[in-house]
Amino acid sequence: MKPRKPEIIIMRARRNEYVPKIPSCNAALMVALHLHHIPGTQGLAKERLMVLAEETGVSKDSMSGDGGFYDGWSGMKDLLRGDPALVKREKGQKFSLTTQPPESSGVAVANALHILAHREGLCTCGNTLE
Repeated sequence: MKPRKPEIIIMRARRNEYVPKIPSCNAALMVALHLHHIPGTQGLAKERLMVLAEETGVSKDSMSGDGGFYDGWSGMKDLLRGDPALVKREKGQKFSLTTQPPESSGVAVANALHILAHREGLCTCGNTLE
């Protein structure tokens, strides 16, 4: 039997708040922000974030897409909207995880997604979790 999902994932889903699925490009973007951005510092640029998300291994699809209209960035709009949003856009097209409210912030959801990605054997970050 699989271990229970982190509580924050369950609670957001019950409240009909957006939660990226594992594996997905949006989950890869959030895990990349979680691993490579320090809250309170300048966010990451789209190009850098796309490369880092690809490197996580959390998405089953290529972040650059298949040459069609959609790529791994296409779902960013879902991460930017909602109350609370999971990701915020800063000046200069930089992106970071939200930090408020702490119990349902982007940082908290990204941490939970990172744990799930490890359980699924997808994340290639090299960290040991749980």
